[in-house]
Amino acid sequence: MRVRMGMTGLAAKWDPTFGDFLDKTLEYYPRNYDHNSGDPIGIAVCQQTTHNGRRATAAEAFLSQRPENLHIMTNSAVTKVIFQGKRAVGVEVNGKKISARKETILSAGAVDTPKLLLLSGIGPSHDLHSCNIPLTHHLPGVGKNLRDRLFLELVNIQKPECHHRTAYADSSPEQMAEARKQWATDQTGPLASYYLPQMIGFIRSEAILRSEAYASLGEVSREGLRGKTKPTYEMFSQAPSASMLPPHLYLATAVAFHGTETGGTITLSSSDPNSAPLIDPTFLADPFDRHLAIHSVRETLAFLRTPSLAKDQIRLAAGPKGEGDDEILVPFYSLLPYIISEGETVG
Repeated sequence: MRVRMGMTGLAAKWDPTFGDFLDKTLEYYPRNYDHNSGDPIGIAVCQQTTHNGRRATAAEAFLSQRPENLHIMTNSAVTKVIFQGKRAVGVEVNGKKISARKETILSAGAVDTPKLLLLSGIGPSHDLHSCNIPLTHHLPGVGKNLRDRLFLELVNIQKPECHHRTAYADSSPEQMAEARKQWATDQTGPLASYYLPQMIGFIRSEAILRSEAYASLGEVSREGLRGKTKPTYEMFSQAPSASMLPPHLYLATAVAFHGTETGGTITLSSSDPNSAPLIDPTFLADPFDRHLAIHSVRETLAFLRTPSLAKDQIRLAAGPKGEGDDEILVPFYSLLPYIISEGETVG
């Protein structure tokens, strides 16, 4: 596969067999040169936020040389938004009040934003009353309609002569120390390409859009899924897998989808700002979401069985035991307790 030069965010170094894998993928799915163009449908090389061979965070990119009028406080978690009537006039940090001259912008992510609003008395009055938090404003939608994606990893053990990625992260401490030393010296070695590059695909499944499950949705939901640039599910591959240990050689492919019909909730466990909120993602609660999970996994398994990919495989080591509806849902359900107790947002 040839990629246009000058595109931003692409890995400078590619795994030797990545291009071959990408060509095989494009036998099955359409090509997309830029999945951030506004139309993500198709298979693309995953763009990354890197600089000089290292992953770069938004803070590194934009705050390493901060403007003079920006003051950054670290290790200073906001515990409450301060209101005068219905107007936010500042925040409380480490027991101290910080006042705003003009406005207060709350941008704490999908979990901590509603948590802070609830701690500040903004939210459903019943929920606030149950935690003995004085009501500032009754706003029933706070902490409701949480949206997240659920994904399942499908891992094939590969034949030795055709593997392209090993479980290097689980190598011995000595090997990892040597790899880190090599990277620090000249930016080469296993760590120079371990995470690079990756394939990402946004798939629009006509079969799912023609299904009875889709037809049973309300008009608003159907309209939202019908858009030409709206993927039905997402697929990504070539990523390292936490489920594989040496000496296995493997190909890891994950399939992900966004729940459409049921929104999750975030509520307070107590009025203590240091207490974690209660998160209920309500994954797979709706029949269509279960249908979407089943058929997106089934379609991805069919893709992995194409002759050009199947000839390199030994067996499916991680994934469903079969392709029946219940068999596909079992690994999803087994993940839910861990996701709810240990999961983190990705951004």
